[in-house]
Amino acid sequence: THNTHTHHTHHTYCAIMSGDFVKSSHNLLWIRPKEEIAKHLQGGGKDTNGKAFHIFFADAIQDIVTKNLGVKNQRIVATSIVYFKRAWLSVLWGDLDPCITACTCILLALKTEEHGPVKSLVNFVRQVRQYFLDLQGTYNLTQRIWRYNSADEAEGVVVELEYFLLHLWSCSVIVYQPYKPLLQYCKQCCPNSSDHERLLEASWSVVNDSLRTEVSLLYSPELIALASLFIGATTCKIDVTPWFSKCDVALSDIAEVAQVLLDYFEFRHEKMYDKAEMAKWLMNYRVE
Repeated sequence: THNTHTHHTHHTYCAIMSGDFVKSSHNLLWIRPKEEIAKHLQGGGKDTNGKAFHIFFADAIQDIVTKNLGVKNQRIVATSIVYFKRAWLSVLWGDLDPCITACTCILLALKTEEHGPVKSLVNFVRQVRQYFLDLQGTYNLTQRIWRYNSADEAEGVVVELEYFLLHLWSCSVIVYQPYKPLLQYCKQCCPNSSDHERLLEASWSVVNDSLRTEVSLLYSPELIALASLFIGATTCKIDVTPWFSKCDVALSDIAEVAQVLLDYFEFRHEKMYDKAEMAKWLMNYRVE
């Protein structure tokens, strides 16, 4: 006989995670306990601010992909950033060169997000290298943050690191992003066209900002999408309370994610984040 009880939650608007996600390596391997992430963000010592470090490299990856490489695909940006976080979580602070790691994670994301193969790996490395050289100039750094003299030399290191990460991750490279559920939720909760556009734009921007935080290592993409929608609606002064009240996700769960994002906005905009300081920190960083 058909068991009706197993399906009753799906009559409501949204689930805390999709069936595909539940069974995925993203959920099984890469959603980590809060204590582990909190410890990770303390970094390799007193002088490392893990939060600032991840903001710095998320910004760097966004700029490298969209400006230096000219790729206008937010999924590639987002997946590169998630790979970078996973790489850093997989090793000890000091094990990897972060600039080379960023380069490798972008290369991997271009492949997994089906952008197609990079035509010339050495040219790709050259474009990434240029970003870090420009950064050295902008902040008048006295030492290099990009450690390799030639793109050819760096190319070999990138290839090696790509193999190392794929082996370390047992090739579990699938990343579920919040963008798809966000599109779905926006359509459901705000069908009015003018409000819908405003809400989607504001919420999409919050999802982009969420990449600067640790939420992708802690929560499902559906939950991140809901928290972003909630913040977006608040910003736009659009009332989505009726929709959220029908949602089968505990509001306390949504509020928990929203709080991480709001803490980030405060950290970033209350001038607690200093890019120049991070660039100087990077200059003194040593691979052990």
